[in-house]
Amino acid sequence: MAGKPSWANFISWSTPITIATLNTDRSVIPEGSGFYAFTDDRGALKVNKVLYIGETKNLRSRLPKYLVHDPTQSNTRHKGALFIGDHRTRLSNDYSIYLRWSMLDSVYIVRRDLEAALIQFYNPHYNDRDWDREHMFED
Repeated sequence: MAGKPSWANFISWSTPITIATLNTDRSVIPEGSGFYAFTDDRGALKVNKVLYIGETKNLRSRLPKYLVHDPTQSNTRHKGALFIGDHRTRLSNDYSIYLRWSMLDSVYIVRRDLEAALIQFYNPHYNDRDWDREHMFED
C-alpha cells in the first residue's frame, strides 16, 4: 500500500487513552464534533490495526456509549458500540483498548466524507461488518 495520503496529515489525533482511564474521568472527552478511533495499542494509527473509526457531532455525548462498565448490559443500538463492547468482553480488556479523537468543526457532509476516507485508508476491523444483536455476546 502507498504511504499515508496527504489529507491525513491535517488530522491531529489526541493522545490515546485507555477505556479504563476514561471510565474514571470522562471530563477529558471534549464537547464538539469530530472523529474517534479505537485501537489495541497506543501507537500511531496503522492500516489494518484500527478497531473502529467513527464520527459524531458531539464527542462527549457519543463516546460514553462505548464506555459502559458492562457492555453485555448496554441497551445501545449503535453498531460500533456493540462491536467494541464485544471486543472488550471477549477478546481484550479496558486497560488494553485505546481511544483517541480529533476535533473537526464542520458540517455533517464534510465529516461523513472524511470518515469514509479514514475508514477506506485504515480499514478498521469493526467498520462495515454484519452483526446480529441477539448473538452479539455469545461465545
